[in-house]
Amino acid sequence: MSNRAFRAALLTVVVLIAVLMLVLTALTSVLNGASESGRAVFSETPAPAPYLIRAHNGHIAVFFNRDDETPGIETMIETETLRSVDREKLQAGIEASTYEDVLKLLEDFGS
Repeated sequence: MSNRAFRAALLTVVVLIAVLMLVLTALTSVLNGASESGRAVFSETPAPAPYLIRAHNGHIAVFFNRDDETPGIETMIETETLRSVDREKLQAGIEASTYEDVLKLLEDFGS
């Protein structure tokens, strides 16, 4: 297996693990919220974006709260491999409303 193919396979595994972690986190939050209130409550009012994607220790990281210093998930995607415009966006932080949006963004950065 060539070095490039190995790196591509490794990146795929890392992104899939990140996806799984986000899905499990979201599922846990939903289940905990439903069990505390006894029933699920859906609101029409938009909430602030619960996820923030930004650079952390040279990697792309997902923060569950804008004020957190420590990310909920730190990927293995190195920011130095990204285009300069993407690095600038990550420095400022990219908001994502849903975990599906987070997954799409991670997939884009990882490819």
